[in-house]
Amino acid sequence: MNILIVGQVDSIFFRDYVSSAITKNDNMYIECYSVTNDLGKFSHEFNFNYRVTSYYSTFIPKIKFFRSFIKPFYIGIELLLYLLLNKNKYNVLHFKWLLPEIVLFSPIYKFFPFKIISTLWGGELESLKLFGSRKLYFLFFKKMVINSSYITVFTHEKEQQLISYNINKLKIKKFLYGSNIISNIEILVSNGNRLHSKSIFNIPDNLISICVGYSGKSLHQQLEFLNFIIRNNLTEEFSSKFFLIFPMTYGFDSNLHDSLLLVLRKFNFKFIILTQKMSDLEVAYLRHSTDIFLQISTFDGLSSSLIEGFLSGSIIICGDWLPYESFKKSGLYFHEIDGLNLSLFKLLDFLYMNFDNEYNKCKVNKNILGFNQTWNNQIGNWLNLYY
Repeated sequence: MNILIVGQVDSIFFRDYVSSAITKNDNMYIECYSVTNDLGKFSHEFNFNYRVTSYYSTFIPKIKFFRSFIKPFYIGIELLLYLLLNKNKYNVLHFKWLLPEIVLFSPIYKFFPFKIISTLWGGELESLKLFGSRKLYFLFFKKMVINSSYITVFTHEKEQQLISYNINKLKIKKFLYGSNIISNIEILVSNGNRLHSKSIFNIPDNLISICVGYSGKSLHQQLEFLNFIIRNNLTEEFSSKFFLIFPMTYGFDSNLHDSLLLVLRKFNFKFIILTQKMSDLEVAYLRHSTDIFLQISTFDGLSSSLIEGFLSGSIIICGDWLPYESFKKSGLYFHEIDGLNLSLFKLLDFLYMNFDNEYNKCKVNKNILGFNQTWNNQIGNWLNLYY
């Protein structure tokens, strides 16, 4: 069984997914093809072969105005040529994250002798455009999923959305991501020394830590959160109670980073911005050191980071627009807000005044979820799709 996985290869997902798959089934041969640049953050740890689009080594990314039109054609055609030259090499073509350059040529993929699997991240339809058009992206996205043998999603809401597009329900599989960080979190939680975890990030014992989002992408509304505090003259009171954590170790945006740093310093917030790659153990310490996990992203699939937050015992605050209905049904204890407004800060004030009680209520979450969502336990569901 030979598989080609296409997507953003220089990532935690590819490192852990492929390694777990190979460990689970040594008769499976997996190669990867990256349609994004290789920044070397995780690829130096790979135990599998991969190739990277040549687009980023050309002069085209430096061309203003036209590069957004050239990029999907260049990367998409290059991938098609590779598939044509290797059409007898692979049994399965697995797309992870349906970028515009992938869906653009989706009508052609069905002519290759591959089983096609499409894995949805969860925010494709909310964030991606083809040639500046969301409607055009949707048109090709729909062709892509129709031509796929299976489509994997993470939430019931996304499953229902696809069904509303007349996608065959039998083709839609609801799987969770695994997380190799969870086993480390289990050890830290059992030891119970949260203050030690906080000391690693120089978080003062007398302040409650708030982790805002889980990546360097602006969809987490980091600046909007800070600006709301500033506009409502809450800065001084906020800084006397809370310590802010901004993880930007992946999805790094230099403009967002610089803007955050400017605002945080100007208004004397107490904070840390994490930009360097972290080991699984370091990420586990981060989750364990987080008192409050603030998830106000404009959209989300069902991130492993949030699951890790629940398991580490953090108090979770989510936007009620996010697809977390399954959390409610399972009985997880968390708070919802309806937007960036004063009700959020009333809630934060309540949590500050009642922190011990609220923290104890969150202990039920690890019992409900359990610590079995590692890739070692989850990978079997994914691999069954290949056969």
